[in-house]
Amino acid sequence: MAYYYAANSNGKVMQARYAGICASCRSAVAAGETIRYNGQVHHLTAEHCIAAQAAAKKAAAVTETPKPTQPVADLTGIRNFIAAAKERGLKFPKLRVLDVDGRTELTLGLTSIGYNPGSVSVLRAGTYIGLIRPDGSAKGGITPALAAHLVKVAQEPAAAAKAYAVLMCRCSFCNLALTDAGSVEVGYGPVCAKHWGLPHAPKGTTAPQALTASERRAAEWAADSAADAARVDALSLAEVVGPDLAAEAASW
Repeated sequence: MAYYYAANSNGKVMQARYAGICASCRSAVAAGETIRYNGQVHHLTAEHCIAAQAAAKKAAAVTETPKPTQPVADLTGIRNFIAAAKERGLKFPKLRVLDVDGRTELTLGLTSIGYNPGSVSVLRAGTYIGLIRPDGSAKGGITPALAAHLVKVAQEPAAAAKAYAVLMCRCSFCNLALTDAGSVEVGYGPVCAKHWGLPHAPKGTTAPQALTASERRAAEWAADSAADAARVDALSLAEVVGPDLAAEAASW
């Protein structure tokens, strides 16, 4: 502080009429504060400069907006799961799963252009909320709770796809309605299973809504034929044993 005294020891001691800045420490000087003036405003002593700087630093620490903390979870698993689908032939792989609340839809898509190619964009109900970089780090509004949820999705993708399909009635991967009974059971179809590297064991039963018009007509014809055959058999039996015994036999 020798420089301070050499510059200001001969200044005039007075009361500051206005608020200003100390020429020595560049900290605030309050109106009415005792100062030393030699053509410029200075705090009265070096100790006053030190105190003013400490006060300014404390005020800045209080008013500084805290930076959002990034989740500590490593999201490499979910990013690599989606990227692997592209390596299997999907041009724009997208994964749809339920959010942390078990109701809202999350959409995760692999980016190929922009500032972060190869990253995974995360949308909540269609609104962008953040990004997962190739190294597994997160950017944006991906909270620790959401990060932990995505880690679990990466660990059990088939279970996540099933949960999504049960609520949304759509495939977690291609977003199409599920009609095959086996696909309804597991939550996704055999084609998506191949693209995403997941098991698929369909029962091979076609759901009623998947029947074609010709298949429906054939089924109705078969039912009508069976009914007609049963009616003929009943009439024939009645002619042989009588209507009362025929009715009793039909109840067996």
